[in-house]
Amino acid sequence: MTDYFSDLLESHSWSSVKLDLYGLKFLYTYVLNKPWPALKLIKPPRTHRLPDIVTVAEAGRLFTMTHTLSYRVFFFTLYSLGLRLGEGVADIDAARQLVHIRDAKGNKDRLVPLPAATLECLCRFWQVCYSAPDSLLQFLKTL
Repeated sequence: MTDYFSDLLESHSWSSVKLDLYGLKFLYTYVLNKPWPALKLIKPPRTHRLPDIVTVAEAGRLFTMTHTLSYRVFFFTLYSLGLRLGEGVADIDAARQLVHIRDAKGNKDRLVPLPAATLECLCRFWQVCYSAPDSLLQFLKTL
């Protein structure tokens, strides 16, 4: 059986081989009323897929097509910091130009450099939406 499934895996996709394997398991268990030998006949092939990468031009189109300011700032920050889904920004250290990311890949924290353009965008957003005192914004820009 091992040879059969090995040969089948070379000529067919994993989903086709899986159908044959589970069909044989069904035959043993429910039709013949015999215990399935539970042999490790074959293992699924490992697939490594790279994530889709958004180009700078595509990101620029996304930013310009987004009309809600908070979403535009969100997308710009997400792209410029290289954040993954599920990651959260814990702290923004403007003085050291670092962003502390919590629960990154592998439930580890990481520090990401804060680009000057992102800091400027966040400062302008804060000024527009929260009417922060000018002294606070000037302080953040000088860091």
